[in-house]
Parts: sequence; structure tokens; C-alpha cells
Amino acid sequence: MININQIKGMKKLFILLLSLTFAINSNAQRTLFGNKNTKYTTENPKYQKGTVPELRGRIVFKEEIQTNNKDNNQVYQKLISWANLRYMPNTSRGAWPSSLFFKNYEDAAVISVNQQNHSIQCTGNEELVFHSSALSSDFATINYFLDLEISEDKISFKMSNISYIYNFSDTPEKLNAEDWISDKKAFNKKGKPIKKCAKFRNETIDLKDRLINEIKSCLDIKETNKTKTPVL
Repeated sequence: MININQIKGMKKLFILLLSLTFAINSNAQRTLFGNKNTKYTTENPKYQKGTVPELRGRIVFKEEIQTNNKDNNQVYQKLISWANLRYMPNTSRGAWPSSLFFKNYEDAAVISVNQQNHSIQCTGNEELVFHSSALSSDFATINYFLDLEISEDKISFKMSNISYIYNFSDTPEKLNAEDWISDKKAFNKKGKPIKKCAKFRNETIDLKDRLINEIKSCLDIKETNKTKTPVL
């Protein structure tokens, strides 16, 4: 026969399991849509309006990285070495959320190099992580085109043709960046970030910044030398 203490113990265990189930479900929902405790709803100036530029209706990130009078040929050779490692298909480095982390898929590649013009073109096809833990994970595949041109003491950086593959359910969907991370789509009428768009916008901006920092690092360019954003 079950005594009163056993019944009380079973009740406590049931309440504990119920609380744990609720916590897991709540975490899964927050992972997909974001919440007030995540960076995807904060008003960080880095992600606010005006930080995702458009050119003729398409999202294009353009920066100028100063090379401090380094020899163009040397810069070019170092960039090729970096690009060949960074865009090698089916490779990964580090672990999320390290700033060194990336995970490439099969379509990542260096697609064109031109020594005469000192230009390099790459296609990005990699994992874009929004959240990862022992209980849940949330990520997309990001595709983009990267164009690097070296001239006159600078590298012209251009990241364009951005799109995502994301599973809202069991079927992957292709999302164009213009429909998700532009100023028009990523903010509501009150100018507040829309949760489902903000994670794509923020992580894409972070990826762009990581690429620029990787380029600076491979060329030993100090952080005191600021990148310049050219007028589109």
C-alpha cells in the first residue's frame, strides 16, 4: 500500500517534470522567435536602421579596408591564402559562439582570382547559428557572394547576393535578404525590431564584421585603422 509520504513524493516529482517540460518548450519558442532577453530585440546601434545598405533594391555591404601602404602583390597573395582556407567546401573551424567559428557547406568556393587586377571572388555557403545549447538549436544556411579588389592602399570589400535556407517546419525555405533584413522589412511601424527578422539581420551583420576582421588579421592590420564605408 502506498503511504502518504510516497504520494507527496510522487506529486513533487510530477511537478518537477511538468516544470522542466514547460521550460524546454518555452526555450524552443524563444529560440525560434526571440524574446526580450536576447540580443535580437535589443536596440543596439550596430543593428539599427541604416546599418544594412541597399543598392538598386538589393542589399550590398561595401567597405574599404586600409592596407597602410602594404605592397599590393603581397596583400593579394595573403588574401588568396586566406580565401582558399576560409571558403574550402565542407570544412569547419572552431566552435560556436567563438568569433573564429565557421562551418562551410559544399558550395563554398573561391570562384575567381585575377592577379593582374588583384581581385578575388568567393561564394559563401555556410551555417548561420542563431542559438545552440544541449536542449535546442536554431540555425540557417546563408549564401552570399564576396568580392575583394586591391588598389591604392586599400581593399574594396563587397558582400552581396545574400539569401538563406531555413526550416520553419519540415520543409526548407529559401529567403531573400531583401525580404528579411532590410530596414523596410526588419522593423515595425514604431521602429522596433521584428523578432523573426532581427536574428537574420543581426547575425548577417556579425558575419560581415567577422569577415572584415579576418582579413585585417591575415594582413596584420591593427584595429586602430578603421574601415571606411563608401557611399553606394
